[in-house]
Amino acid sequence: MDGQKQKNTAAVVTVIVLILVVVLGIGLYFLFSKPAPPPATPVKVETPVPAPTPAPVAETPAPSGPKLLGVHTVVPKDTLWWISDKWYKDPVLWPSIYEINKSEIRDPDRIFPGQKFDIPALSGTTANLSEDDKSLLAQGYLEAYRVYKEKGKQDAEDYKRVGYKLSGKPYVAPKTSVRPAPKTSAAPASSPAPAPAASLVAPVSTPAPAVTPAPEPAAPAVTEPTPAAPASSDAAPADPAPAPTTSGDAAPAEAPAPGQ
Repeated sequence: MDGQKQKNTAAVVTVIVLILVVVLGIGLYFLFSKPAPPPATPVKVETPVPAPTPAPVAETPAPSGPKLLGVHTVVPKDTLWWISDKWYKDPVLWPSIYEINKSEIRDPDRIFPGQKFDIPALSGTTANLSEDDKSLLAQGYLEAYRVYKEKGKQDAEDYKRVGYKLSGKPYVAPKTSVRPAPKTSAAPASSPAPAPAASLVAPVSTPAPAVTPAPEPAAPAVTEPTPAAPASSDAAPADPAPAPTTSGDAAPAEAPAPGQ
């Protein structure tokens, strides 16, 4: 029995081995009988170029305006001169107010009730202005010069002179154009006047009026004069006209008001 089993086992193993050999042979056949695949075309891979990184933009700090002392609301009869005198106790500093409010003021001489103006604070004092105060004041004077020059104001040049002085720029006065005197043409030599021609007609003389003899005067009638009554010695003599006297209480002539 054991011998029979061994034979059967050997036969099974042999069959399995044969099957494996056949499968392996078929696999090798198909493996080596396939045509070689065409060479693969190399694919060009484009390396992406990194985008340039923008340089960081430095943030420009917003220009800081002058510090404000307050806000003024225009009332009737206000002027920039009075507003400056109210806030600074110095009216000549009004161009500083004009400069920072020039977007609201087209003409320094014309402001209207209800307008609101920023009042810049001084970093110095009215008696000792700082460089920032002088710079702002100079800009206001030069802006006023530009407006007044367009208006044809006669003293516009004074605002330019003060603005240049405050900003430290040399001021050169404008040259006044002198018109040349008109050329006078030489008078032609006067020719002597011709002598008047002798009149051919003799002048007619006016005859003198005839003298009429005066009539003889008649003899005057003799009349005895009536004696006049003697003047009374008691009559008072006529008073002379009184001399004009000036009263010390008379009011003096009124002096003209300034600006008249």
